[in-house]
Amino acid sequence: MSSDIPLTNPVVTPRDIEAVTDMLRRGRLVDTHNRGLLEQAAAEMLGVEDTLAAASFSEAMRLALTSMGVEHGSEVVLPALGQRAWLEAVRGVGATPRFVDIDPRTQLPDREALDTAIGEDTRIVMVGSSDAGMEGMLEAAAVCQRHEVPMVELVGCRLGSQCGPSAAGSIGRVAIIDLSPSSLISAGGGGLIATSDSSIASACRQHIATGYAQCLPEPAAALGLSQLQRIEAVSYTHLRAPET
Repeated sequence: MSSDIPLTNPVVTPRDIEAVTDMLRRGRLVDTHNRGLLEQAAAEMLGVEDTLAAASFSEAMRLALTSMGVEHGSEVVLPALGQRAWLEAVRGVGATPRFVDIDPRTQLPDREALDTAIGEDTRIVMVGSSDAGMEGMLEAAAVCQRHEVPMVELVGCRLGSQCGPSAAGSIGRVAIIDLSPSSLISAGGGGLIATSDSSIASACRQHIATGYAQCLPEPAAALGLSQLQRIEAVSYTHLRAPET
C-alpha cells in the first residue's frame, strides 16, 4: 500500500484513450482539428466569445499578460498564497509582482487588502481559483471593476463551478485554465486562454502566428476535449478524491 496522499485524482477512461489513438490513426499530429473543437467547446461551456489553447499553463499566462499590455515596469497584483508558476509568469514578462494577503475564509485575496494594494502603477490583478468556493472571486472582481483594473482569473479545480449566473472562467477580463495533470481537466499539459475581449483574443492569436508562443499539440487537445466533454463526471470524481 502506498503511503502517498494524492493532491489530485486524475482519471483517464477508455474514451479518453480512444480519442487520442483515433487522432494518431488518422495521422493528425500537426492538424488543428481537435484544438479547434476544444477551444469551441470551452468557449461554449464558459459563455465567453473566444478561447485559445496554448502549449502549457505557463505559456498561456505569459501570452495573456503580454497581450494585455503587461511589460517591463508594469505592476501585477497577485495573491500571497498561490503557485510558483504565477510569479514566474509575471517576472518572465518583466513586470513587478505585488503580493496581497488572502482571506482565510475564501483562500482568495482579502477584499480590503486588495483594495489597498491596487495603485496607479497596477496593470492587472491575477486571482487564482480556490477549493473554498467562488464567492471570493466575485468580491475580487468587484474591487477590480471599481478601480477599472482588469482581472485575470486563474482556473484549475473550480472549472465547471457556478456562482449565481457566473461560471468559473467567465468572471475576469481573461481566464487562464490549467490543463496540467494537477488540474481538474487534464490534457497532460497546456492552458486555455478564455476571454470575450476581441482585442486581447486577436493579440493572442497574432503572437502565436508570429512564433512568440506555441499552441497546444493535437494529442493533448484530443485528450483535453474528451475530458471536457464529461466535465460533470470529472468534477464528481474530484470531489470524492479526499475520501478515497
